[in-house]
Amino acid sequence: MKIPVETLGTTSPNAVVSDLQSHPETTLVFNTDGELANGVLAALQKAGLNTKILTTGPTPVNLQYLKEGKETAILGEDLPVLVWTVLDLTARQIIGQEPVGPEGEGIAVVQFLTSEDINFDISKGWTGYPDFAERFAKLWGVEG
Repeated sequence: MKIPVETLGTTSPNAVVSDLQSHPETTLVFNTDGELANGVLAALQKAGLNTKILTTGPTPVNLQYLKEGKETAILGEDLPVLVWTVLDLTARQIIGQEPVGPEGEGIAVVQFLTSEDINFDISKGWTGYPDFAERFAKLWGVEG
């Protein structure tokens, strides 16, 4: 279902519940962004629905819910690494280097996360490479 941005966290959770109630064969809520999940869990619980939740682009709240078993899984998109990769690709193109590898094809770092994977400081979000700054510094020859 389409969720208008102006309803996020306000009327959208109840709209999701209404949709699930009118389609009882639905067993999964898939949020294409962590912000879309705001309030959905509480609305599901209030309605007595035990629907699985899969989210992409998790917020710290989503990560906490996953840790507590309140969300089923999360497709973590590594936004910090993505931003640094875009900077790297831009600099390479400016100096005439062709991008290579998965980065050159626009493939970002993603990982399906379950509650067992939440063993990091969720307030900082998820990254597949906690040492990404050091890795880029080494790549760029600016270590130390």
